[in-house]
Formats: sequence, structure tokens, C-alpha cells
Amino acid sequence: MLARYLPPAGSTTHIYTLSSGLVERGHEVVVGSAGHDGSRGAIVIYEQSVSDGIRHVRFPFPLTPDFGRLGRLKQGLSYLVTAPLSLYRIARIRPDVIHVHYPVTSYLAAVYRLLTGTRFISTHHASDIPKHPLHRRADIAVAISQKLRDELIRDYGYEPACVRLIHHGISPARFGNLKDTGRAAALEAVGLSHARDKTVIGYLGAIAQHKGLDILLRAVAGLDASRLHLVIVGDGESAWLRALVSEYGCEESVSLFGFSRPEPFYAAIDVFVLPSRKEAFGLAAAEAMMSGALTVRSDGGGASDQIDDGVTGFVFENGNADQLRTILDKLIRDPSTAAAIAARGQEFALKDFGADQMLDRIESEYEILVENRGKRRPA
Repeated sequence: MLARYLPPAGSTTHIYTLSSGLVERGHEVVVGSAGHDGSRGAIVIYEQSVSDGIRHVRFPFPLTPDFGRLGRLKQGLSYLVTAPLSLYRIARIRPDVIHVHYPVTSYLAAVYRLLTGTRFISTHHASDIPKHPLHRRADIAVAISQKLRDELIRDYGYEPACVRLIHHGISPARFGNLKDTGRAAALEAVGLSHARDKTVIGYLGAIAQHKGLDILLRAVAGLDASRLHLVIVGDGESAWLRALVSEYGCEESVSLFGFSRPEPFYAAIDVFVLPSRKEAFGLAAAEAMMSGALTVRSDGGGASDQIDDGVTGFVFENGNADQLRTILDKLIRDPSTAAAIAARGQEFALKDFGADQMLDRIESEYEILVENRGKRRPA
């Protein structure tokens, strides 16, 4: 697995879920990256991956921002200067297959393919990735949403036959039975017993402006605070978030938590909201669905793959706080309907987003690549 670095994000969670699943199936997996980003969340999930049997090898990928032409030039030169050492480390691993998770590292897989015939597969975790001189097309490209599949064909020159739509997989054993503890016990476990008579709305993920938390707070600020409590869990731009909570006067109806294991919070919340301005798939939304929380999300990438609007969850127009507020108000007023929709969403997630389904499909692609190793690639 090649990744530039390992932040506490959906792409990293996917790498670890995929890698640990492959290890359980008897494969040897090595994750090559510049390491975690030093944040508490990244360290926690990194250490868990090590305990799950995933081997890590440090690669000299640059972690400095690439803002502006000079920054991009410096970063590009850094990739090129360190390429011999990176290729040496790949050669020491002697992989049967290379799986790229950051397109900017694909140049290494392409050079190694040229030298050894080893094929590579690339999973694209984000849409609208700027084109980079080091990007190279993989033998097989994995898109995690239909929107991203279309983008890979339209903008990155992939032939449709080379692109696979494979959603991120989630462990039912980890997320599928979280509501079994009962709502009161789940709320108590995360210190939210005071909200037991309210609808608990939750967001779990990075605290960043592109995640649309200002949209969520603007929507919640217009609702009856006596009937809801909002929980936000994650690391990032915490000062910006606290300022927003103060600006909208939501201090009494909002609880903020830093990075935490997600399971206790999914167990406690009634409605999960993903208000992102930009997503490729939205792993947290799929996790929430599998946990049995009713899921509401913006109509960015992955929405149509995850939710049948009004049937298995709800989708609102990107950036439209008024529409989100209307949806939340209906759910607060009609909890029985909300519970029925949440149950259908969970059933769908268990059927379509299970880790085993993902692992089966990825393994099949690996087998194709191994069978074709060394063969001449079609022009």
C-alpha cells in the first residue's frame, strides 16, 4: 500500500480496514508512507493498525504544504530526489501487487512496473484532485463512488474497462450492533445522559470548513433547542468551531469532543449529519447508517451511492442550511418515522457496505494483476 501520509481521515481508515482484512485472510501487507501526521487521532489509529498485524515502512515523501508554484515545485523536486531510496524500499519488500492510495505516489509504482513487470492498482479517495506531472495511470483504477468513476473516465483518461466501482467497506462486527446496549446506557457512556429526552444529532469527522459544520450549526440554530442536542466529535480547526458555536448562540445545546473512538457516539446519536461541501464517498455516513443512526447528508460525492432519499435516509442540497433545518425538524417531530427510515438504512448498509464484500472484490482485482504480471500492457 502506498500512501503519502496517514492522517485521521477516511482514506486512512480505509487503508487500515483493507489491510487488516487482508492480513486476516493470510496475506502479507506493508503500508509505505511518510507516517502519521502526529495528531492524536492519527496516532491512535496507527497504533491500532500495528496491533492488527500491519507492517509499516517509512518512505521519504514530503509533508510540507504545496501552496503556490514555488511550493509545488519544491514538493515535486523532493519526490524526484527521493525516488531512488523509495524504489529501493519497494524492491526490498518485493510486492506481488502495489496498491496506490495517493495519486502523487503513483510514479513510483509506474517506474517499478517498468522495471519488474509488477502491476499496480490505484484507489482514488477524493474528487477533483489537481493533475500532477507525477500522476500515472494504474492498470486498474478503483472509484469509491459513481461520481468519482465518471470523473476518472472523463478527466483522467481511464478506459471504462479499467475502472472498478468499489465502495469503502465497513466491519459489521464493529458497527452493526451498536444500538443493542440501549439508548440510555449509550448516552451515559459518552456523558450525555442529560440529553435522554431530546433528539441527539451528531457529526463525527474532521473539524474543517470544507466539512460544512457552519451549515450544520446554522440549521440547528433555527430549531427548538429544548428538543435537540448536537454532538460534534473530531479534531482540527477547533477554535473556528467554538467561535461558530458562540456566534450562533448554541452553547447550551452543543457538546464538543476531540478525537474519540466513534463506536460509542454512533451508539448514542439518533440522527447523523454529514454536511460536507465536498466528499468523494463519505465513509462516516456509511458507518452511521450501519450503526442504525438515521443519516442525513449533503448531495456531494457518494450521496446517491449511499442513500435513497426519504427511504434509507435523507439528502439535502449542498450548502442549503434551510433545507437541512426542515429535514431535521421533521425528524424531531416524528421519531417513529425516523426510526423506520434508520432501520432501512442500516439494512442497506449491511448489505452493500460490508468489509467482506469489499475484500472479495479487491482480492479478485489483485489476482488479475498477479496473473498479468510481466505481460505486455496494451497500448
